[in-house]
Amino acid sequence: MKVVYLILVLAVVTQAFSDVTRNETGRHWFTLRGKEYFIEENVKANFWTAVQYCYHHNMQLVSLGTQEENDALYNEVDQFLAGQAEFWSSGSRIANDDDWIWLTTGRPIKVFNWGDGEPNNKDKKERCISLYYRHYQNGWWNDENCDNELGVICETKCQD
Repeated sequence: MKVVYLILVLAVVTQAFSDVTRNETGRHWFTLRGKEYFIEENVKANFWTAVQYCYHHNMQLVSLGTQEENDALYNEVDQFLAGQAEFWSSGSRIANDDDWIWLTTGRPIKVFNWGDGEPNNKDKKERCISLYYRHYQNGWWNDENCDNELGVICETKCQD
């Protein structure tokens, strides 16, 4: 099943790749807990193009494995951004409506930080997880239509 899913993902990523709009302002690099992150606020891409964008930079779309990592990333974004913003994470339930996974690791998501009223699967089209900064009173995750264009947060393990 994992092989079929991986082939499907690679096929969709290849099909979905397109040029992204870039503005040199709104870029931010930082390191947290053994990972290097890259926020590209002004690139707007759908989920699959965001995956490809990170891959092009030798990184992957962000996955948040623990509440500590989630909180640390939120705090870093809080210092960098002035207003509301929405970014893609690698969280999705594309393979199965009932199971949220991190696309970049293939692992099930165990810790969630949904915003108020989320996930709501609006119009039965929301299969990807966005990080919606300064929108909800509690949490910052939103289930999102994968075709919407959002900002990008990429990550990679720090080099030794």
